[in-house]
Amino acid sequence: MTPIGHAAVSVLAGQAGRRLPLWALVLGGVLPDADYALAGFDFFVSIHRVVTHNLAFAFAAALLAAGIAREEKGWAALAAFTGVVLHCLADSVMDSSAANGIGVALFWPFSGWMFSPFNLAPGVTHEERLPDLWTMLQRSAWVLKWEAPVWLLAGWIWIRRRKVPAFRQGESHARGMV
Repeated sequence: MTPIGHAAVSVLAGQAGRRLPLWALVLGGVLPDADYALAGFDFFVSIHRVVTHNLAFAFAAALLAAGIAREEKGWAALAAFTGVVLHCLADSVMDSSAANGIGVALFWPFSGWMFSPFNLAPGVTHEERLPDLWTMLQRSAWVLKWEAPVWLLAGWIWIRRRKVPAFRQGESHARGMV
């Protein structure tokens, strides 16, 4: 799943948990892919979906969010933890170009076992290096069929969420209720 897809899943999850700060949920949702900053190094293949895609990292992201939050630190920590867990679950079923195997190392550093209950991306095999750009785009096209509706729904909800409070506030002023 792409970082945009992970952010979209986080926005949708934010609708279920209104107390969860959306910024922390989205931060947790995209933070596990920070390991892409190391994609140019040979060791990247061995660490991708391992070091940043696990429950230990989710706890670290929760501590980071709690440290950043100005208020409601507990809710921010829960939101970031939830975002990372959602990211891990999405990647465990949407692996289109996992060069180090299918799934995520959910229990790393205690176990290197790759968790993947099922895989929506067909034809993915283990490779010793990242595939070329064209191959990655072909594999990503399959995942984008699953991901695009999530983007659209999350975008629509995010726009509605941002417009509705202003509309209601203006309506209250018009009626003289404030």
